[in-house]
Amino acid sequence: MLDILRRCLWLFVLLACIPAARLSAAEWELKPDPVAGPPAAKIEVSPTLDMSFPQDRGGTGNDLLYPSGPSSMVLLGHGSGSNLREVWDLATMKRVGQISQRLEGNKAALSPDGKWLVMVKSGFTSSLDVWSCETGNRKQSIDLPQGSVDFVDFGPPGTVVTLMSGQERKGIDVWDIETGKLKQAMSGDIETGDKGVAISPGRNLLAAVRQHKNELLLYDLNKGKPIEVISLGKPQGSFWFDCLALQFAPDGTEVAGIFRSSADNMQLRSWNLGTGKNVVDLRVPSDLGNSAISYPSRALEWMPDGSGWLLWGKSILDRNSGWVVWNFKPVAGEIITPTRRLLDNDHLLVVAGPINKKSLKAVQIPWKQIDAATAGAKSDAPAYLKPGQGLKIAYDVAEVRFADAEKVKGTLRTLIEQAAKREGMTIDDTSSVVLNVKYREAAGALMEKSDGRMPFPRGLPRRPRFPGVPGAPPIPGFPGLPPGVPGGPDSPPPVTKGTGTAFVIHADGWLLTCAHVVGTAQTCQVSLGATKFPAKVIAKDTTHDLALLKIEAKALPTLPMADSDKVELGEEVRAIGFPLSTELGESVKATRGTIAGIIKKENRRLFQIDAALNPGNSGGPLVNEKGEVLGVSSAKFVGQDVDNIGLTVPSNDARAFLVANKVEFTTKGAEQKLDGPALVKRVTVAVALVTVGAEHQTADSGTAKSGGLRSTTISCELAIQSPESTEPVWFHKIVADPSMLRLEGEATEANAREAVFKNFSPSLSGITLPYYISKDKTPIIVPGTTDLNVLLGGAAPAAPAEAPPAERVKPQGNTTAKPTQRGK
Repeated sequence: MLDILRRCLWLFVLLACIPAARLSAAEWELKPDPVAGPPAAKIEVSPTLDMSFPQDRGGTGNDLLYPSGPSSMVLLGHGSGSNLREVWDLATMKRVGQISQRLEGNKAALSPDGKWLVMVKSGFTSSLDVWSCETGNRKQSIDLPQGSVDFVDFGPPGTVVTLMSGQERKGIDVWDIETGKLKQAMSGDIETGDKGVAISPGRNLLAAVRQHKNELLLYDLNKGKPIEVISLGKPQGSFWFDCLALQFAPDGTEVAGIFRSSADNMQLRSWNLGTGKNVVDLRVPSDLGNSAISYPSRALEWMPDGSGWLLWGKSILDRNSGWVVWNFKPVAGEIITPTRRLLDNDHLLVVAGPINKKSLKAVQIPWKQIDAATAGAKSDAPAYLKPGQGLKIAYDVAEVRFADAEKVKGTLRTLIEQAAKREGMTIDDTSSVVLNVKYREAAGALMEKSDGRMPFPRGLPRRPRFPGVPGAPPIPGFPGLPPGVPGGPDSPPPVTKGTGTAFVIHADGWLLTCAHVVGTAQTCQVSLGATKFPAKVIAKDTTHDLALLKIEAKALPTLPMADSDKVELGEEVRAIGFPLSTELGESVKATRGTIAGIIKKENRRLFQIDAALNPGNSGGPLVNEKGEVLGVSSAKFVGQDVDNIGLTVPSNDARAFLVANKVEFTTKGAEQKLDGPALVKRVTVAVALVTVGAEHQTADSGTAKSGGLRSTTISCELAIQSPESTEPVWFHKIVADPSMLRLEGEATEANAREAVFKNFSPSLSGITLPYYISKDKTPIIVPGTTDLNVLLGGAAPAAPAEAPPAERVKPQGNTTAKPTQRGK
């Protein structure tokens, strides 16, 4: 009997697993879905393409809209402030439509034939407007259920597809353009946002990632049902995969996505739609993921010939080798978050030029140089450097301030040897090819103390004045406080005891706060209501000003983490925390306001809010009307001419930090919007007061004398030298910028030097050493970063030896080669 029960149990387990693993050829129902009709005509592009177009008065950069599938159409003048939108066919270079009316919406899509534009406005009342680009008039205005529209695009002929995640409706809907009626309604708790959804080239299939179940669902939009499920497997070191991009191949035969399970583990995976088999599994350099949040267009684009992909508009990943074979620098005048697009296999479309006078330009991809370098790296031809070759590394560390030279050398050795191994090189002390590393430190500029943690160079402009929260981090481009302002250089030294705020994100005692709240402390005290807990500082991300705390507790109330990409200007928010606890008491406070601005600076996003923030709010949650965390309160502007400007770190930065540290979190708040008292009551039970004790420095720590601190400058020169060449065959220099520092602990020169070194280390760890340097080519061929201005016919190119190359990565798992046919 026991044996029979065991067999029944195994049969039950097997049957339960079948829906997520139906990948056999006999059971697989899905078929490729290419574009219907004859192949599109080849687009002939002029290398001097320079098309000006209507654009926003503020020059925000939301100037273009491309169809999601293969198409030669582009909508110029797409932006919230534009009253004129023009549709152009780049195959004929003719205008085929325009709309001369002000449109409203936070999501839009252009049909592949350029005839229709849809605008979606989501929120308490959601609507979908369908506009005819040929007549310039609105065809339909469809009222949608209350909630957020995560995705909109064109489906089968004459239809529009939406993905909603609101209280009234969760799922995929197909709408008829002519009648405005609902044709298909498919339920599904996708929870992936617009990054994990894609429509096939033939417009009959939709792919969507069900993130928390690690599944890829494939829907038939005509039948109105999911027809296949692909299991993504269990990610290593995390609970689920974060899908950063999803896109069908131009011929409809595959679907590929970029999946991240941790900060240093990101893969590009592709599945054959005829068999359901995984045919590509390549490692993606982790540093490319920094563009995941800020990039406004498609993060993943297939090369039209199927030979690789364009990632985040800047890097080409080769399918056959698994190498990133090229990177593109920004174009002069290009917007901070550029919307780039592959026009064909040989051209990249970019927007460049001064604000309000931008134009659309075509850049030719330098395939000859890419192919020559890639072939050389694989061949047996002599070379100064190539994969598998031994490389000797020599370190010259002679001048170090307030640190041990041998420890510095050890750090350099670790970072550089990791970079060399990543490029397929072996460390060989007998090799005749040497990488010389020359590291130097020197006394830098005299600096002023702003609040004991953030010194700034003298002579910098002093407005806007930032920050007023003791210990808050700087934002690049915003200098410190002037004399005479609280927290400025002539203010009293900081207090020896600090407080801040944290909130619970996992019931087993995991809390999130700001890195500057805990500073250098390894432990602190957390007060949840009347209960006090000792807490350990588990991890910190000083770049995004986040810290992770752990207390010994179970079954704690938690706060859900919202998707901050969906945040809209004017959205109602509340900042929760413990401001000025020594003056106002240790009771939680709530201030009301709105999202006043979305700041994009140095590849980072911050939310500007007009809810009052004061010292002690740092680390507290910024929540929406359903109690979901939109951001983490970080800092504020203060000054005579500044009124009520606070800054918060977006929740998606916090989510990435939590995933990297393997901490699970929830994402859904209340089903309906809550009024003020109900909202505060729901949220404050998970908000904690953080108390941090004093951190003391030793007597020989380089305490600043009167007159200010002196910073440290760090330079590191890397040169590859061969005995056959009198000059270095490759050279790169890193100089740490000490102009913006964030000190931990007392304001001392030793701590200032440590802050500079922490800024320098990521630059060194991210260095990409060349994986191939030709021995008989002039100029030396090093695949890598190219300034787009050069390809546009601008300034003369720098010597190849001066340009850092692209990162080479090795394939991992399956990869099926596809033929390469490029027009040179």
